[in-house]
Parts: sequence; structure tokens; C-alpha cells
Amino acid sequence: MKSKECSFSPKEGGIALVITLLIMLVASVIGFAAMTTTDIEVRISGNNHWGNQAFYAADGAVEVALADGSNFQRTGKNFDLTEPVRASVTVGYDPTQKGAPRGKGISSLHFNFDHYLITSKGYTSVATLSASSEIQEKVIKLVPTAQGGY
Repeated sequence: MKSKECSFSPKEGGIALVITLLIMLVASVIGFAAMTTTDIEVRISGNNHWGNQAFYAADGAVEVALADGSNFQRTGKNFDLTEPVRASVTVGYDPTQKGAPRGKGISSLHFNFDHYLITSKGYTSVATLSASSEIQEKVIKLVPTAQGGY
């Protein structure tokens, strides 16, 4: 039996090595792009998470302020919360607003209406990331007049 010998021309020497190296280069570029994209997406989701935590802290502080009726004095009130959330709260009396809120069907004969603005700023920080969120909420306090409320 005769054996076949492969002969390469001098022009074909090392072409398989060059093609393999090009394929490896393309695969490396695709892998690097995938790693970079993943890293960016992880950072975006982390920023979103801490931004949400700051919003929840600010919203929780508004709820704490609403729960305590003594916060609504005409002199206003400032306080900070550290547990369970980190937030700064300002309850301010707004003397420029007068009368009943529109569309509520409340008679202004038997009540005075004190208008307040609650401003809450929530904070979060972890390592190098920090976020803050600010919420404002209007509140109206009904105060019975001399004629008496309902």
C-alpha cells in the first residue's frame, strides 16, 4: 500500500496559526465587551437600589412626621431620624395659603385651615456610593372655629 504524503507549498506555511490567532483575538474582544457590559449593568442596578433606599427613607420620615400631631405647630419643626432610616424632616407652616382645600366639600364656616409643607430628605451611603432623595408633601390641619366643628 502506498502512503500519501502531504506537501505544503512554501506560501502556505503557518496559515493555520495565523487563523487560530485571529479567532482567539475576536473571542477575547467579545469576552472583554461582555465583561465590561456586565460591570456597567451591576453598577446601574446598585445605583438604582441605593436611590430607592434613599426614597424609602424620605417617605418613611414623612410618615413619622404625619403620625405625630405635635409636629404641626405654627412655629414649624425640624428633626432628624437615624433609626430605622436616615432622614432630615422639616415641617413648615405656610401662612400664604388660606381657606379650605378645593373640591373637598368642607365648609369653611366651622373650621380654620392651617396649611403645612413637610420636606423630607432621605440619605443612604455605602462605601463609595451615596444617594439622597427629597419628598415634599402638603398637609392641611383642620382647626375648629368658635362656632364649633361638626
